[in-house]
Amino acid sequence: MAIEPIQRLRSDLLRISKSLSQSYSLLLPPEEQEALHGAALRLAEKLSSLTHSLLNVGLLGGTGVGKSSIMNALAGESIASTSHRRPHTHQVLIYHHHTALLPSELEQATVPWQAITHNAASIQQIVLCDLPDFDSILTQNREKVLNFLEHLDVLVWVTSPEKYGDASFYEFLSATPKARQNFYFVLNKADLLFQAENVSAGYQPLLTVTSSFQQHIAQQGIIHPLLYTISTREVLADLPLSPWNQFPALRAQLFQQRDTKEILAIKAANIDEEVRHLLSSVQQKLLATARLQEVVDGLNTELEELHRESTGLGRNLLSVWARRDLHEQLEKRPVDPALLIGPGRWLALLQSEWRRWVQAPRGIAETGRPGSWEPGVDLTNRLREIFYRVENRILKQLLRQALPQHFIERLRHALNVDEAWGQFVEKLKETIDARLLEPSPGRISLRGLSFQVFQFCTYCLCFLVFFLVLAGQNSWTSVLQQPGFASLLNMVLAGAYNLFGPNGLAALGSYAVLQVFFAFQFLSRHKKLLQRQNQKFIDSLTEELGKMWEIECNRPIVTFAQLRQELQDQASAIATLWQEPDRE
Repeated sequence: MAIEPIQRLRSDLLRISKSLSQSYSLLLPPEEQEALHGAALRLAEKLSSLTHSLLNVGLLGGTGVGKSSIMNALAGESIASTSHRRPHTHQVLIYHHHTALLPSELEQATVPWQAITHNAASIQQIVLCDLPDFDSILTQNREKVLNFLEHLDVLVWVTSPEKYGDASFYEFLSATPKARQNFYFVLNKADLLFQAENVSAGYQPLLTVTSSFQQHIAQQGIIHPLLYTISTREVLADLPLSPWNQFPALRAQLFQQRDTKEILAIKAANIDEEVRHLLSSVQQKLLATARLQEVVDGLNTELEELHRESTGLGRNLLSVWARRDLHEQLEKRPVDPALLIGPGRWLALLQSEWRRWVQAPRGIAETGRPGSWEPGVDLTNRLREIFYRVENRILKQLLRQALPQHFIERLRHALNVDEAWGQFVEKLKETIDARLLEPSPGRISLRGLSFQVFQFCTYCLCFLVFFLVLAGQNSWTSVLQQPGFASLLNMVLAGAYNLFGPNGLAALGSYAVLQVFFAFQFLSRHKKLLQRQNQKFIDSLTEELGKMWEIECNRPIVTFAQLRQELQDQASAIATLWQEPDRE
């Protein structure tokens, strides 16, 4: 069983309104979606107001085709007189019986209008609307007049033998969202073709004009139009009507007895056509969905290639910077003598003081451990170039594919490269500063501890050798042969006695030289140990910065994947909500 037209329209409008109330920000600009949603709501309100039985009839035509004469002829009296001239070329004249209330949809029309009452009982159930002449409407008012047509139930398109080829006539015809079965076409002033003495000679020109008129109408998709050939001059002059004058048929078609159900069906058919027009308008805007998805899917491969390329270039730049500039800065830092003991530590402190004393007169500040180093301008500029290249490549591809501007702007907003770059640079600085302020790992490492033990043992052994040489062979031999406190004390006293002799001074000098030698050796080894620690630090920092860069390079892919998924979800929602309902 078929669904009633009004019930089906309510279902369609509910479906359209439900669909347009959701967000399709990737497919439709918000302002366009809001406008389409508003149009659907207005049609729903219009459908709900179909309660009155008045038939709204509109007459359209160019200048001088005789619309006023047709209205007077239809009414059987002069309801449209010269006093009803329009104050503006875009004003609509609405003629209705004095006992009939003006339909609310006409009262709410946005185009300027003027209501004129009459007493013609023959058209009591009809509201006649005389629309401005096509060729007199200003361009900025054309849309308002077209919008007024949605309030009309039946449209009578009036032309004449001189005007039927006017392009503006068919422009209005193609732009009108109405049921084509409610269009009537009138060729007025057909008597102009019968002015020759031989009346029968006028039938051939009439046939030519009507055939050409029908062809023009057929080009607008109306294959079998209701076309009436009339002459209102004969009707208004109360002359016998010529055989070709079809005015009675036109009048009978408009004034046929229609019950409320039939009038509502006419009105519903017009609304149905407007709904179809709305659907067509939306679907045309969404036709690019499949192509949009295809382009976006194609860009995913290019994005992955760009990601690999950008990640590699950025990692190389950060590695070169860390191994060159950062390594150089770490080498310039004052030597931390924490791992040195004895003379080596004193020598390191002496070098540090000497460096500070030499640098101070030159205005070179020694800051100790750095806490605010950052990549140079050259590095940041090159990283920025790589960073922005991904966005530029994506946007160029989208522009080359002529995709909707609102989608491109949405993607640009989602990528937000300027803000992302600023955040990355700030995070880069914070990471470097935090790592440089970390305690030196050499202080607590096993290698550092073993280095300190080795220094201590070396210095102790050197002192022991010095003491044994200073005490003499007899003293320490006696201790070995007769161990005890007395022999040990005797060796100490011998050493003290020999210290100030020639042999003792020579031994002391040798001991001092050895101490200095070992101090330099341990200082050199300490520097190598620090260099290895610096290298490990640089490698660790380079890896951390590289991972940070890789995450940033991956951000456009993640953002693009989210947009792809959102696009697929919106397309699926549209495919589900915009399916044709079952009308059986």
